[in-house]
Amino acid sequence: MNSDLLFSNWTFIWFIAYFCNIIPYSPKLIILIGFIIIIGILYYLYINNASTYNLLKFALLNLFMKAIPLIILHNVIITWNDLYFSIGVFLVYLIWLDINDTSFFMIYQKLINNYINNRTNTFVSNLYDKIYNKIN
Repeated sequence: MNSDLLFSNWTFIWFIAYFCNIIPYSPKLIILIGFIIIIGILYYLYINNASTYNLLKFALLNLFMKAIPLIILHNVIITWNDLYFSIGVFLVYLIWLDINDTSFFMIYQKLINNYINNRTNTFVSNLYDKIYNKIN
């Protein structure tokens, strides 16, 4: 799965750009919403018997991409401009998905099914696998 089709990657890049003062609009709201959704997905993976390895991988990757940024942004107050920018970024993302002949729900359903069926194939997931294999 192409990394540019996952909104989580967009928000993580946005977080880095915000943290480096490249973009003035905070991604805190979107990351918080994503974090809540990820908790639900993690539970769904668990009740659908995803492997322990994939559960741990999913949890750790999202800890890195969502929980740590939320901790860093804990004192940032979400403004109306952040909200407007968030909506704009999400709309651009939806247009990007349409250009790529897919949808938000199709992408995330495929991602979830891949974790359940041991076929994770995103850039970040593959990077995790490589690091894990080097350690073990």
